[in-house]
Amino acid sequence: MLAAQFGYLPGTLWVLIGVTLGGAVQDFVVLFCSLRRNGKSLGQMVKEELSTTAGAIALAAILAILVILLAVLALVVVRALAESPWGVFTVGATIPIATFMGCYLRFGRIGKVMEASAIGVLCLLLAVWGGKLVHGSPQWSHVFGLRDISLAWSVIIYGLAASVLPVWLLLAPRDYLSTFMKLGTIFALALGVFLVLPNLRMPALTKFVDGSGLVVAGKVFPFCFITIACGAISGFHTLISSGTTPKILTRESYARPIGYGAMCLESLVAVMALIAACTLDPGVYLSMNVKGDPAATVAKVTATGFPVTVDHMNELAVQIGEKSLFGRTGGAATLAVGMSQIFARTVNGRWLDLWYHFAIMFEALFILTTLDAGTRVGRYLLQEILGHIWRPLGKTSNLGANVLASVLMVVGWGYFLIQGVRDPLGGINSLWPLFGIANQMLASIALCLATTVIVKMTLRAGEFKVQSPESKISTLRSAHPQQQSTVHDTASEDGCCHGKRAATEDGLSPKSGQARTAFALITLVPLVWLLAVTMTAGMEKIAHWDPRIGFLAHARILREKQPELEAALAAATTSGDRNAIQTASKALIANRVLRFNDLLDACVAAVFLALTSLVVLLSAREWILMLARRKPSLLRESEPVWLPEYAVAENRPMHLAGVVAVGLALAKELSGEAQLERAQDAPETCACSFPGPGPSVAPALAAECKTKQQIYVEVTENRFNGVRRCC
Repeated sequence: MLAAQFGYLPGTLWVLIGVTLGGAVQDFVVLFCSLRRNGKSLGQMVKEELSTTAGAIALAAILAILVILLAVLALVVVRALAESPWGVFTVGATIPIATFMGCYLRFGRIGKVMEASAIGVLCLLLAVWGGKLVHGSPQWSHVFGLRDISLAWSVIIYGLAASVLPVWLLLAPRDYLSTFMKLGTIFALALGVFLVLPNLRMPALTKFVDGSGLVVAGKVFPFCFITIACGAISGFHTLISSGTTPKILTRESYARPIGYGAMCLESLVAVMALIAACTLDPGVYLSMNVKGDPAATVAKVTATGFPVTVDHMNELAVQIGEKSLFGRTGGAATLAVGMSQIFARTVNGRWLDLWYHFAIMFEALFILTTLDAGTRVGRYLLQEILGHIWRPLGKTSNLGANVLASVLMVVGWGYFLIQGVRDPLGGINSLWPLFGIANQMLASIALCLATTVIVKMTLRAGEFKVQSPESKISTLRSAHPQQQSTVHDTASEDGCCHGKRAATEDGLSPKSGQARTAFALITLVPLVWLLAVTMTAGMEKIAHWDPRIGFLAHARILREKQPELEAALAAATTSGDRNAIQTASKALIANRVLRFNDLLDACVAAVFLALTSLVVLLSAREWILMLARRKPSLLRESEPVWLPEYAVAENRPMHLAGVVAVGLALAKELSGEAQLERAQDAPETCACSFPGPGPSVAPALAAECKTKQQIYVEVTENRFNGVRRCC
């Protein structure tokens, strides 16, 4: 959304090329690596394949990106809902709705997730309609029309409460709502785009490619490439493709369509968001994403060659049920306006206000779900670190340790949130580049790991003595006859386990005994590009001469203004005018706070660059040593697990009934209902008697069986004991 200021061409090219050569490759390779290591996380794999130092740096990077990510997401919600009674009521209503769903699933219809989700979606639609009544009532409109700073503190309090409350009460039901609402809305938007075929009103290239942009300060390189994150390549995705996704795949051959294919779908979402932004009038788009007085904003935007008037902006605000659309920085409101116009055109221009607030509710619901889940994940990571300092702090069962870690995590992203809210430029100009740099930094670390693994695999392939696949399969099967399920296999045409993995121990068949290290270029090329983007953007954000771009330059301007503000405060104190004293004091305090924030942001960007540089240097050292044959290319892979032959049926044709059945099964998996059913069936399986000498153990196992409520709570908590979503 924000990168649309450069025109639709740079963003579209980056999304299409970036996802093909970078994002999808990264997600697929990291998923593949994690599959072969029993689903280990990114940090664990970096520690084992590179070094302990690199693993510690990766953990620090994950925590850093979480703090900045959560701050930016919270700021997007605050900017979209500030002084919007309709939006605040609709989004606020999701909390009691989710709580009702949690109690419904916990005490009523235990584990019926899809049933509860259907009720929740209906309640959400009623909440959107109820928000219109609130907007039309002067009394309730005043109650829910929160200012940005009040809304920011509300989001901080909510984030702390949601990370401490039981998972089944709020986090899990909100996740169910978010999942189905996101999928449904995305498919509806795609259908709406094809039905309406809207015209792109934003030029292919704008004058802002030279760095004079009003939304994002800086030239198209590198800032377009760090502004668009999840649509092209995202380091945060590697937290999902390692540790979480591998544990729900049944075979290795699924890694490519899931790892590579899912990222391609993510790029589709990015393209639709870009379409929604570029269908808006450029003057409207810029006025929504620039902070300032309406008249001054209109004059500034019109001076760039994109005419707009205050009356036109006010008329559009009335049509969508808002008081004002000026200064809605962050992109959420821009996307909602674009989506609402596309949806409204499918029904002859009706219900524009309802469509807008439905889109706002959809965005805020997903973002807030990520916010509370991300805070909980950060709490686990922080407790892992604190546990090395004092062991009781690392116990997740300790309420005091949980609250302490949650408070520290919320204070981290909450500080940057308040900083962004008080920023006179809207906060996005400073926080979003930091988020982009952190995100691409994590992607660089993941690609360093991927390149290291590929180099090791190709070197081992060159060193491995060729032997027949049949003998290798026989050796591995005889060594592990008991392993009969999941992961490392590819199906042959007759439906049996085919030993491509087994042929060389490392998954690459040797070709004339030569090592094909050129395969490492698959991940090395996007790594070099990301380093160029990240390092350039980081250095410019720290030391650029333009105060709109460089943190230090802006801090220098503020320091130069400080004597003037101090003199004004002294003059006001001498005059004894309370109003003048209060105004001068606030201005001086704001100057000092903004200057401190600039210096802090510069330090954060420098830390990001240092972390990236350290991991890259450690990786390069590893590659050089292995290529020079001064260090063995050892892979820390787990043993392959072979599927039974009756389970391999992926080459059989699937009929319509099979497609429907797979769709229903996928819905149950997404909702977590299938996982709950498997857990409920486990006690029944355990209660069976086992063959062999000695008495039956069924009575003892039956006594240990848990109630459905206990199983539901346990499964729900386990479902959220890690990173489960990104974008």
